[in-house]
Amino acid sequence: MRDKISKIMERESLTYKSLAKSIGWSDGVLCKFISKGDTVKFDVVYDVVSYLLEGEEHEAMKYFCDEFTKPSDLKLTLEYFSLHNDISELSKYLNRSCGINNKELKEWVELYKIVLSLKREEISLVDAYDQIKQSTCSSNDSKIQQRIMEIGILYKMDEFRYLLHLGKKVEDQIEAMPNCFLKKSFKAKYLQHKAYVSLYLNCNTEEARKCAKEGIKYNMTKVLNSFFYSIIGISYTYESPKDMISYLKISTDVLSQTDNFNEAMEMSKTYKHVINIVNNELDKDDYNSKEPLSVFISGKNSNNQSEMLIAYSMILKDRNFFLSKIISDELISAGCNPALIESMRNIV
Repeated sequence: MRDKISKIMERESLTYKSLAKSIGWSDGVLCKFISKGDTVKFDVVYDVVSYLLEGEEHEAMKYFCDEFTKPSDLKLTLEYFSLHNDISELSKYLNRSCGINNKELKEWVELYKIVLSLKREEISLVDAYDQIKQSTCSSNDSKIQQRIMEIGILYKMDEFRYLLHLGKKVEDQIEAMPNCFLKKSFKAKYLQHKAYVSLYLNCNTEEARKCAKEGIKYNMTKVLNSFFYSIIGISYTYESPKDMISYLKISTDVLSQTDNFNEAMEMSKTYKHVINIVNNELDKDDYNSKEPLSVFISGKNSNNQSEMLIAYSMILKDRNFFLSKIISDELISAGCNPALIESMRNIV
């Protein structure tokens, strides 16, 4: 793998000095890592791999992480493989870290054991939340990690209002961290949750786009990038159908480059419902009883106000207040009582 890096540098006419200037590490450290084959800290490896091995980052990180023995590097390794949803590697490094006598690493191991159980669907979201909340964390990084994990589970449980309350506390803590992989990872995950809530709950398109664009700059994973592009795309629903379609296509294309290809195809179908409504091409829609917007289109095509109201209640149940505006406007145009629509929204 180091030979591959050396060949790329040679092909691109990169010296250690020019590479050091680009990624922010000294040329001596880079030479030590690449030419001499020495083990350096996680952040150096991550920055080199991210810069030079685009498209091969994950395999390269799997290779180099095997060299880490220090607790400070192992905790970042746990975060990396959790972020990339690599259950096998996460389990491997949890087992490797268990026997190391380091207080902070032990705290991280306990947190990631819960994460691993959740990823394997061995525990419920409620149980995972309780266990994470009850975990004892003493270091600053561990405490922030604990809060980020709590926020992540609240996000999955649709507990958005408490998520925002907790998020305000942790955002300043993340900003105070030194610039490193861990800060980028924490920030990207936090921005994912903030962007979602800003758009779908608070209907604040500007804030949602700001969060998503910042998240894309961190370029942590293709799955996260796909999510951020989708947020930007959906945010243009009422302003610019052209921009909406453009960003949603990017989102689907990025996700299809991962192991989540089937998810990308399902996501593409969901976007198509939105596009058909915006373009008033309802006759082109493929019916799906589990998709609120599809149910709405079916109701509108058949002039069935009851079906449209069912779709409205479905999308409100998901707390998707931003897209619910599409249906509420159409319901009012179809003669539905505005007071009924507003009362349904207020119940949620």
